[in-house]
Amino acid sequence: MDPDSRDEVAREILIAEYKALRDEIIKKMDHRATFRISALTITVAAMAAGVQFENNLLLLLVPIVAVLFSNVAVFYSVQIGRAADYIRDHIEPKLDEQLPVPSAGTAWKLSGPLAISIVLTTIDGVLRGVFLWIYRRNRLVL
Repeated sequence: MDPDSRDEVAREILIAEYKALRDEIIKKMDHRATFRISALTITVAAMAAGVQFENNLLLLLVPIVAVLFSNVAVFYSVQIGRAADYIRDHIEPKLDEQLPVPSAGTAWKLSGPLAISIVLTTIDGVLRGVFLWIYRRNRLVL
């Protein structure tokens, strides 16, 4: 096998790995959005049912479900960040060396999905704390 055909095979393998990881990132981003929408839907439904039926256990279910779904969303964000870092640090430099135009078709990089998820999870935690504080205060009044 001559060196040119080896380079071509190596380039095709890198491009296939790049496309597979990119598709995996997109799939995980979709799953993360689905988990966040599901968390919102379930928490609103549990809150509405708890208020309508005056059931305290349903109201206590709200922060638990929100925490669980938020943790899954953060887990997906970490996985997305790792895959994007691998693409940026390992695949794109090799492709940039082999392709005639630097970053031709590989300039697809994610920036900070983990930081955004951490901020959103922190806000969720604060809101849950306020919710539980109001719930406890109102329950003592009743």
